[in-house]
Amino acid sequence: MTMDDAVREQVLQRKPATVILEAARAAGMKTLRETLAERVREGVTTVEEFQRLTSAEAA
Repeated sequence: MTMDDAVREQVLQRKPATVILEAARAAGMKTLRETLAERVREGVTTVEEFQRLTSAEAA
């Protein structure tokens, strides 16, 4: 995702990560977990790869 002006402004104002994440999601950002889940459904990757790549998120 390319950073748009709304997200850039939040970063420059040193807003909390939750506010920046909300702005990014409103601009169309998908999380790694969401993107990988789509790839599993499409058959591009495996559930095992999904788990391997997202296990660090939960930690």
